[in-house]
Amino acid sequence: MRIKPKSFTKEMSRALLDGNKRQSRRVITPSSQSRRDLFFNNWTDDYILNPGNRDWVMACSHYQVGDLIWVREPWRVHWAGDKLSPKEISPEALNNKHNIPTIYLADFIDKDLPLYAGKYRQAMHMPRIASRTTLRVNEVRLQRIQDISPDDCKAEGVLSALVGTNKIGPVGSYHWNFRELWNSINEPRGYGWDSNPWVFAYTYDEPILQNVDELEEASI
Repeated sequence: MRIKPKSFTKEMSRALLDGNKRQSRRVITPSSQSRRDLFFNNWTDDYILNPGNRDWVMACSHYQVGDLIWVREPWRVHWAGDKLSPKEISPEALNNKHNIPTIYLADFIDKDLPLYAGKYRQAMHMPRIASRTTLRVNEVRLQRIQDISPDDCKAEGVLSALVGTNKIGPVGSYHWNFRELWNSINEPRGYGWDSNPWVFAYTYDEPILQNVDELEEASI
């Protein structure tokens, strides 16, 4: 078992907390050129999906079954700490041991931030001690992004609000909304829906609403 971080938007963090997100997908970016050659059109899909090749395929995965993921999410602290880097903020403050806790933006999607809220801080800059949610990976699958099912789109945490249809499909369906979300994040990186990249699909157990280190201490 390994312990690794993963960043989520405030919307996806909210979906995790509400039990609406149990999957994530990550574009495969092999570390070695030989593995890059395998995935980027030099070998057939049947070859890559052959069970006999599973070991080298899984070696490219950022997460493995049984791994713990500590969730990073957009956050703020008291405005008095705005000039401090995350490393300079005291662990006691980040661990909510003061009267003014860490502010998680997923808790304020539909309401105003408290008056003491400081500057916006990206999820990628959240220290491990400030993480409040832990995920355990229970399945890793390899697929093309366009092979995702409507049920898996829903498990990705997207919402559905049907508003009509067009030549691609039902507009506002889980599938449509996931496609739009995917493109908003990955198309600028060259991995848009239409390019149909290889991805790892990660499924999680029910989120653990606890800091990963506290969880580890409790299990000892």
